[in-house]
Amino acid sequence: MLQPEIPDPAVVTNVAGSSSYRGLPPTYIDISDADWRCHWCGAAFWFGEWLKSSRGSRIRYGRCCGEGKVRLQQERDLPDSIKQLFKDKHLMENIRAYNQMFSMTSFGAQINNTINNERGLYVFKVSGEIRHQIGALCPPDNERPKFLQLYIYDTRNEVANRLYHFGGATSGSLKPEVVEHLIQILDTHNELVALFRTARDICN
Repeated sequence: MLQPEIPDPAVVTNVAGSSSYRGLPPTYIDISDADWRCHWCGAAFWFGEWLKSSRGSRIRYGRCCGEGKVRLQQERDLPDSIKQLFKDKHLMENIRAYNQMFSMTSFGAQINNTINNERGLYVFKVSGEIRHQIGALCPPDNERPKFLQLYIYDTRNEVANRLYHFGGATSGSLKPEVVEHLIQILDTHNELVALFRTARDICN
């Protein structure tokens, strides 16, 4: 397998004059990209992760599959319907909301926001343990379904039920047609979703 040229391990880039790196040491080591590949399965590695048993210029990588001892299935190409999603500007701008909309469990943790008192990118910091709760398969009477219940209960109104937790279909930030498209993709390609769909008759 063709590998990149062996880099100079002493390559050091000076970033002291850049405001983007304020607070960092004046130099850092550029380890480049994970362009090196396992000879057996093609897994990606950084240069410094080569096997210590390699000799001379014949650098090898193989911690992924035990140097060919473990046969891994080839990664399947994404369906075209999923590839097209990443070209949708609206979806990419709201991807966190759409991702949260299809979560199966609730998330619980003690979130520490004191780290965000300064300027800069938002940091999500958790103190202590993280909890995920599935909850009941069917919602209590007169309550809207949420999380996993949305895959099982009142699926004829699933799009509206999902949008309800994000301000409804008239909020303007999320599109019903995108939600419908994501539902179809998950029903077709996600084995876990297909499994829970079989339980919909219990609640309906």
